[in-house]
Amino acid sequence: MRSFHSSLVRVLNRPGHATLRAVLIGTFAVAGFQIAARATFAQTTITGFSPPAVQLGTESEITVTGNFPVWPVQIWTDRDDVQITAKEEKGKLLVKTNADTPPGSVWIRFYDQQSASELKRLLIERSRVIPETEPNEKLAQAALIEMPAYVTGVLEKAGDVDVFSVQLAAGETLVASLAAKQLLGSPMDGVMQLTDEAGNVLLQSDDERGIDPQLVYPAKESMKCFLRLLAFPETPTGTIGFAGGGDFVYVLTLTSGRFLDHVLPLAKVSDVDQQYRASGWNLAADESLDVRVFAKQKQAVVFSKQADGWQMVPVLDAGFKLVVESDHAQPQAVELPCAISGRIAEPDEIDRYQFTAQNGKKYSFQVASRSHGFKLDALLKIRDAAGKELASNDDRSGTDFDAGLEFNGPADDQFTLEISDATGFGGVRYGYRIQAVEVQPGFDLQVDADHFAVAATGELEIPVKVVRNGGFDKPIKVAAVDLPAGLTAEPVTSEPTGDSAQKVTLKIVAKDANAFNGEFSIAGDSEIQPAQPASFNLYDGYPLTELWLTVKPAEPAKN
Repeated sequence: MRSFHSSLVRVLNRPGHATLRAVLIGTFAVAGFQIAARATFAQTTITGFSPPAVQLGTESEITVTGNFPVWPVQIWTDRDDVQITAKEEKGKLLVKTNADTPPGSVWIRFYDQQSASELKRLLIERSRVIPETEPNEKLAQAALIEMPAYVTGVLEKAGDVDVFSVQLAAGETLVASLAAKQLLGSPMDGVMQLTDEAGNVLLQSDDERGIDPQLVYPAKESMKCFLRLLAFPETPTGTIGFAGGGDFVYVLTLTSGRFLDHVLPLAKVSDVDQQYRASGWNLAADESLDVRVFAKQKQAVVFSKQADGWQMVPVLDAGFKLVVESDHAQPQAVELPCAISGRIAEPDEIDRYQFTAQNGKKYSFQVASRSHGFKLDALLKIRDAAGKELASNDDRSGTDFDAGLEFNGPADDQFTLEISDATGFGGVRYGYRIQAVEVQPGFDLQVDADHFAVAATGELEIPVKVVRNGGFDKPIKVAAVDLPAGLTAEPVTSEPTGDSAQKVTLKIVAKDANAFNGEFSIAGDSEIQPAQPASFNLYDGYPLTELWLTVKPAEPAKN
């Protein structure tokens, strides 16, 4: 092939062969375009939004990047109170929200007749959203930001630094909070510095909200100061230096007004009018909080109409007990099953909860803190009535820094659950939630994707991971639910032993099916645990159970 290529080049470069060169180049160009088109047409994708946030109560135009074989695309969202439409110009969207739309986020999916995209998150914020203005790497180039505001930008290349300036009056408290990895999935470990006009660093923040920085600075005198943003890669590499890239996207909250950092408790029981305690800066002593439940997200957002910032909390099943930490002087009595929410507010603080266990039964205690962007390095311990330590755990795994343990009741007695910070720290952002339950025999089903596609006449295989809990040893029938007409799927059985005990493959068969785009689910059924849906872990605390299916239209018959 190499010799043929060399000979062809020599022939085409001879005098008098200009026409032949043009014809062949044009032919190869068209063929290459057709090959590229066939290669890219199959999958619609979303790689990002610019800006990645909009102000509530506005109509905002945003740009979306990705691959869109068909434009305008069809759009699905998980919130009915946010209207998103594709404009005539490719890659442009119009986002509409009302004044009473709660802040938070909306998950967006594109789809066409051939495929559907992954879900991508767009933030919805209370105050105005403004884009960064380049160049802004030096203090002299920094734009003066009128607060409150959400500044959107991207650290585009290695070594990139973005700088913004703000004016503070004496007695004002500045809050600067960066959303990047925790909410947007940006692969960056951000760092933020606050400097004076001479460039002297007054304050620096690194890992405050997960690996995103946040800093709070009370100004003692009237001053102009500067926020400097830079980043390391989320996953360390052999290169020592600041990183960047097209996906190093961020939203920077800047305010000297009210800011809601988080609320406690970190949960919402679906049938209870839950009260919350607000934590943040510049808040009113009796800050009024609102709660809005998003059914599709299975989460609720807690917010103040007068403050920037918000907190997402999971919605627990009706009837579930929610315990709020209230007493440090003595162990607080709890009844399992329950969810416990509190805060390690002081260094070396230990929160204690007393529960009754029965001989021979197993109990599970799972912490959620780091997964929600808090700083607690949770350490769990269980002690008997005499104070003897019976069980302990720091990290669930090498990559999961929230604690979790299972405990076998050695006798019918009372025991004490302790939670503290493994490094002895504590503070405002050391909140936690503990899921405390008796381990019952049962199972969970998991899939490794949230969207699938099948031809009108074709087959689709979906691997389903089976997680058996509490010694569950019964067969599980796994089936597809809510399939459109023309599609069938024979249920498959996960047996208690053998290869199918931990994994099965569900096969969906399409026979002359009509084109379709919509939700379906996969569920497992057994004699003691009916209708358990399979889930895809969209992000920590959001197990997605409504999956997406595309049935491609039948190809035209060939002549």
